[in-house]
Amino acid sequence: MRRRYAIPAGPGPYICRLRRYAGWWMVGVTVVAATLAVCNPAEAGGPRWVGGTAYFNANMLGLPITWAGGNVVYYTDQGELSSYESNAAAAGLVAAAAAPWTGVATAAVTITQGGTLAEDVSGLNVSKQSGVMAWPADVESTAEPVAMVYDADGSVLNTLIGPGASDPSGCMTNAVRSLVDNFTATGNIAHAIIILNGLCATNANQVANMQYLLMREFGRVLGLDWSQANDNVFTGSPQPSAWDYAGWPAMHPINLNCGGDSYSCVGNPFTLRMDDRAALGRLYPAANFQSSTIRIHGTISFAGGQGMQGVNVKATLLVKGTNTPDTSMVAACVSGYSFRGSAGNPVTGTTDAEGNSLQRFGSNSAAREGMYNLQGLELPAGSSTADYMITFEAVNPLYIGAQAVGPQILGAPTPSGTLGTYIFRAVGAGTILEQDVTVSDSAVGGAGVAGSFGAATPLAASGGWTSWLSGYGDTAWVAMAARAQRIFSVIVQATGPSGTGSESQAMPVVGAWFGDDAPGSAPDFATSQAFDSSTWGVTMLEVQTPAGDGAAAYPMVIAVADARGDGRPDYSYTGQILYADTLRPEVVPAVGGAVAISGMGFSAADTVWVNGVSANVLSASPGSLLVEVPALSGGVSGGVDVEVDDPTRAATVMLGALTYGSTSDDTLAVVSVPGGSGGSSGKVGAPAPGNFTVEAVDGNGDPAAGVNVTFSVANGSQLSVCGGQSACVVSTAANGMVETALTPVRAGVETVTASLADGASVQAQWTATVVNGEGLQFTLAPLHVEAGSAVSWPVSLTALDNATAMVGSTVSWSVMSGSKTLSSGSSTTNSSGLAGYTAAVPMMAAGSSVVVKGCLGDGTCATTTAMAESPVAPVAIALSGTAQMIPDILTLASLQLEITDGAVPGNPLAGASVTFSETLSSYVPPGMPGQKLPPAEVLAQQQVTAVTDATGTVTMQPLQQFGVPATLIVTATVTTGSGTGRVVGKFTEVMTPADALGTAVRRDRQHLSR
Repeated sequence: MRRRYAIPAGPGPYICRLRRYAGWWMVGVTVVAATLAVCNPAEAGGPRWVGGTAYFNANMLGLPITWAGGNVVYYTDQGELSSYESNAAAAGLVAAAAAPWTGVATAAVTITQGGTLAEDVSGLNVSKQSGVMAWPADVESTAEPVAMVYDADGSVLNTLIGPGASDPSGCMTNAVRSLVDNFTATGNIAHAIIILNGLCATNANQVANMQYLLMREFGRVLGLDWSQANDNVFTGSPQPSAWDYAGWPAMHPINLNCGGDSYSCVGNPFTLRMDDRAALGRLYPAANFQSSTIRIHGTISFAGGQGMQGVNVKATLLVKGTNTPDTSMVAACVSGYSFRGSAGNPVTGTTDAEGNSLQRFGSNSAAREGMYNLQGLELPAGSSTADYMITFEAVNPLYIGAQAVGPQILGAPTPSGTLGTYIFRAVGAGTILEQDVTVSDSAVGGAGVAGSFGAATPLAASGGWTSWLSGYGDTAWVAMAARAQRIFSVIVQATGPSGTGSESQAMPVVGAWFGDDAPGSAPDFATSQAFDSSTWGVTMLEVQTPAGDGAAAYPMVIAVADARGDGRPDYSYTGQILYADTLRPEVVPAVGGAVAISGMGFSAADTVWVNGVSANVLSASPGSLLVEVPALSGGVSGGVDVEVDDPTRAATVMLGALTYGSTSDDTLAVVSVPGGSGGSSGKVGAPAPGNFTVEAVDGNGDPAAGVNVTFSVANGSQLSVCGGQSACVVSTAANGMVETALTPVRAGVETVTASLADGASVQAQWTATVVNGEGLQFTLAPLHVEAGSAVSWPVSLTALDNATAMVGSTVSWSVMSGSKTLSSGSSTTNSSGLAGYTAAVPMMAAGSSVVVKGCLGDGTCATTTAMAESPVAPVAIALSGTAQMIPDILTLASLQLEITDGAVPGNPLAGASVTFSETLSSYVPPGMPGQKLPPAEVLAQQQVTAVTDATGTVTMQPLQQFGVPATLIVTATVTTGSGTGRVVGKFTEVMTPADALGTAVRRDRQHLSR
């Protein structure tokens, strides 16, 4: 059992996601998180910062934040950088690192030394109290524009970041750190601190590495964002060429590991690339910038018109007259670079950790959401024109947080649809080209669940929903009620184009409020980040209601939003509430017994724990579980917890809901029997006069309340206390009694038994007889058929005369609608008195019905009914095709489902259309516990449609492909006029390592989902 109680809402970093990617891909590279900032570290794509709707003057909305006049003045520390690198040598190192930026002919930038600081900045004059740094006066954020600190012993970094931050074993990441901590409302960068770690300047190679890293940090301080161009230099796929290295920008997000340094394997490491020069020119354009370079710009849009943010757009020079890319000259820009990357949401809030509005950076103009700008493209040396190619790609999912490319620091979504390639020939300097792109096959989204805190959408009885966060800033609001002392889970899975779990589009976060909270207040419970569960694409929230009257219900409001505050047509997701509401009975004997749990989101794969002990699940439906409670253990008195866990590790708990309230000394006594003193027989189909009443008595002879009594019959009679069924478990009332009426359904002696879990039992008997054909009865329950469907319904009835089968009798059949006969026929009873007929049930509107009548020659008739319905919440149940393990040379067994109308208990639904969607993907072996694995490659897909027969069942043969390890996902969706139901089957085919012939073994797991 997992004891997982709810965690109240509160802020939290996105550390898990960073670690996940770092552990997934980081081989032979070094993550460089060298830039520290009290402001959001990457609120734009292209420029690092863009004016938003808060803090900056209105005229700065959507414009880059830069140094006034392009002038950057720094003041150097008075101390030595290290025993190897003197103060004078360090000053030369700083000037050399700044020189590439001031040498860009198309950018108006100056970086100069204004003098020295008034002191040697060290751990002796730097401190940190309650998270607030105290610097010397001329280093503070309102002092000299840029303070260049020589941290000789690493004590400044250790104070700023924490012990060990300056460790020389990490010089590839901690040799240089920068902090931009002040802006003016007029849209200028006002102050920065750059810290050089003296522990990483002890030899010539380290100093050269520091110069390279400082050059990059100057780019960040100037206001440049990271850039993704020739990313194969970082990923290694495809193998990078000399051209790729020559075009790899200095402002790449993550450095290479060159065997102890970050620069020596780059090639011309202290030379800016075209991408760097173009980005700098866009921020600080010189007079000749527009006339001497090429500009290609435009907007990328979804088919519905919304801008598509987060697409990496690249312009690559083509070898003249060919389509061969010259990747030594490439520039990139992320679409939506000037649009906001996160405006916050109702779940995680709208301010950063320091309380600053998230709307400080990035425009809120929808026109900028998909905009890109590739200005600053250069002509090859000696040429008057150039050919350029525009391509589109996803931002590398590693580039998040401090390494984010573009404004979405939590990660840019994967582009939707197919984006082509555009070629521009013979383009001259000063040319401006506009290329808008509407992605025709992109996602179109849907209406989704919307609402607001005060007008949330009521949750369906199933507890599940499918929706989209279709527009920027969309939040889905749903409402439900939960009893006191309950824990329940909200499971939200982002879904990709294939409808399965995805972590490359929406990033759902979930919050929950009590209904009497003030609108706009922080949630009482919230996830601090997306994808916080061990299941791919799933965000999970646990909510706990307080103690109180167990019968009372607390109104709850639940919100689903994107962690970035984003919303677009490809942000689809599914939501499900796992909630245990009531327990019946609430008291069981010490030896245990059967209980029914009502709620939502249940499945046959759930596990149940009572008082920490595993309980046997006897049956399951989405709204109920029938559970065999184990015997009392551990000497527990009072109420105990009942917990339900599902395969995604979601849990719901009824705290203290079950009481062990009887002992093995309890006995049963008969109070009354059917018929009483009026006899012990009657006719089939007629309720026996009088009830069967029993009393539970404890060891002292007193009535025992709340004791489970199991009623059962031997000959199929209906028991009123069981809702017309022939068996059930009920609890005794306060007087220790429970009673039931009995209706026989066939001739003969019926024995009804009442028993306790300790073995005590009592019985009563009733004899049912038939005369003159009155024993004519149908052997099937009424038919439930999907509205608008015509079905063939095999029916049969049994004819008895004085409990003797009527052999060879003719039964006349008719299908009636009111007084109108739709079809007719006849058949003859067999040696058991059984006669059959296939009734043609016509198409009917919901709520309509037809009657199937069978009559003997003496006019005795029996009827049954076929009813048309259009259930809102149909249920798909897997009957067979699970738990298979077969050699690859054999055929996978068929998958058989039963479709019911969602009632409790469910009625089989005939004539329902079921669509089987199959996706066969390459097998991805399981990773280490907690490891997230990349999506598999799709090998084949198909859809098959079938219709349920009169028993509500449908069968399909799964897609197979031999010789290739694969995973088959089968999603069966039944769609009625009013709702849908779904069952997902997962078939995993893996190669058996021990088999030299490579024989595949196919494993099949299935679970229900709604």
